[in-house]
Amino acid sequence: MKEHKLDELENEAKERWGQTMEWQESQRRTAAWGKADWEAMKARQAGLMARIGEGMDQGPASPETQEAVKAYHRFIDSTFYPCPPATFLGLSELWKGDERFRASWEGIKPGLCDFACEAVQVYVRGL
Repeated sequence: MKEHKLDELENEAKERWGQTMEWQESQRRTAAWGKADWEAMKARQAGLMARIGEGMDQGPASPETQEAVKAYHRFIDSTFYPCPPATFLGLSELWKGDERFRASWEGIKPGLCDFACEAVQVYVRGL
């Protein structure tokens, strides 16, 4: 059942973004990844998301939050595809607009999705 769900998500993503440079580059960069590579990436990503969540008490513009957002931006850029600021901002809008992405953020800390999106806006404005 779980593999079937992953296949559905993969097919949906390919349909939506398969013609983009970002999709193609991500596919190239991850083509040789095995299960351990994917698990390590997911753990790293969850850690970065949690780090952004740690900044909720300080606010989206705090140095700690902005450093965490910068680290997350670099993670996407170095792991999957070149991610200029406008793309990163668009990605944050996707987090808010897709229940599955929102649930990933909210599963770490309630309110984190909207906070992360606001922090990304602050980050991009400051570049």
